[in-house]
Amino acid sequence: MRRLISRGDLRAYRIGKRIIRIDPADLDALFTEVNPATYAIVGGGAS
Repeated sequence: MRRLISRGDLRAYRIGKRIIRIDPADLDALFTEVNPATYAIVGGGAS
């Protein structure tokens, strides 16, 4: 997570000194659904 945030691939917001908030929609956007039987991208893989 820290690498994704530092590279700018994931937006995060610091709240206070120790709390970091990540929007669940931004986190979901990082992942691509795959078919576990074939490891093929589901839905055409338009990323």
